[in-house]
Amino acid sequence: MKNLIISILAVVLTGYLVYEAYGPKESPAKIVEHKIAEIEAETEEIVKKEVIPYTDLIRAIIYVESKGDDLAVNKSGATGCMQIKPIMVREVNRILYKIGETRQFTLFDRYSRVKSIQMFNIWRQYHHPDDSDEVIARCWNGGTNGHKMEATKKYWCKIQRLLNSYNEIGLTKPDSERRSPRK
Repeated sequence: MKNLIISILAVVLTGYLVYEAYGPKESPAKIVEHKIAEIEAETEEIVKKEVIPYTDLIRAIIYVESKGDDLAVNKSGATGCMQIKPIMVREVNRILYKIGETRQFTLFDRYSRVKSIQMFNIWRQYHHPDDSDEVIARCWNGGTNGHKMEATKKYWCKIQRLLNSYNEIGLTKPDSERRSPRK
C-alpha cells in the first residue's frame, strides 16, 4: 500500500510539473479521463486482492471526494480517498457491533483505500440496502437526511456526470447496481 501511495504521488507530481513546464498536451477532458483510468486500474488491483464490492458509485465518490488521493485531508477532518470523518468510523463500528462482528476500524484506516471502501459498503448495506445511487451519494455527502438537503444536489450532479462518463468511455461494469429512488 505504501508503494502504491508513493507511486500515485510521483505520477501526480510528475504530471503537474510537465503541465506547468510545457502546458497541456491534451484537453482537460482527456487528462481527467486518463486520471480516472489510472485510479481505476490501481483500485481494481487492490480490490481483487481483498475481494470487496467495488461499484461505479464508489469509483465516482472516490474521484469527487479526493481525485483518488488516499492521503487527502480536509479542514473538517475528513480523510482518505473517500473523505471519511471520525463520526463515520464510529458509526461503522457501531453497525459492526450491532450485527455481532468483532472487528473494528480505526481512524488511521481511513488512509487505506480498501478499508475505506469496506467502511462505505458496511454503511451502505446497513442504511441504504435498496436505495438509488442518488440517495446513497447524497447521504454520504450530507449525512442521514442528505437526500433531502438542497446542498447535496450539486454533489450528486458531479457524481452523476462521472457515472454517465464511465458509460460513455466504456468503464462501466456490467454488475453495477442501479436501484430505484427512495421516495
